[in-house]
Order: sequence, then structure tokens, then C-alpha cells
Amino acid sequence: MTAGKSPPAAVQKLLRKTALKGSDRPIDFDLPVGGSGLGLDSLALVEFVVAFEKEFRIEVPETIWTRLAEITPRYFVDLLEARGPSELESRGFLGKFFRKESKG
Repeated sequence: MTAGKSPPAAVQKLLRKTALKGSDRPIDFDLPVGGSGLGLDSLALVEFVVAFEKEFRIEVPETIWTRLAEITPRYFVDLLEARGPSELESRGFLGKFFRKESKG
């Protein structure tokens, strides 16, 4: 991880550098990164995730790649804190990072 940075600060810095192209707009860690959340397009999402994997040497699971627009920045923070997806999955955390669609 970036020296001296907490996981939320490290994820925020990487999001700003890659997907948000330097923007200083607020980042809500509990909203999805795509669509109605941060509103990132598919290219920006891929750029961020590839940079995340490279920077922190943590592989994002294939199951996440198919639902990138729904995942929240908090997922990436927790990946850093757990040091990988297997730890999160073993604790049953994976489902909590997806935005719940309201019915009706």
C-alpha cells in the first residue's frame, strides 16, 4: 500500500488519479462506482481496477469484473484491509458491496 496512507485514502487517491482524472469531487464509499453512483463509464472502471491490481498486487476476482458498475469503493478498501478476496469471501463479505436495487 502507499506508504502512510490508510486503505480509504489509498483507494480514494487511486480513483482520483485513474478513473476521475484528477477530479476532487466527493467520493461516497457506499455508492456504486458506475451508473447512478460515481457514474464511471466502463473504460474508467477497467482503468481503475487494473491500476488497483497493479498498485496493491491484489487480484480482483473474476466474479467482480462482471458486475463492476455495481461494486462500491468500500469493496476495494476492504480488499486492502483483508489483503485479498479469499479472506473477504471466507468471511461472507462479498454480497455487502453490491448496491441493492430497489423494487417498485
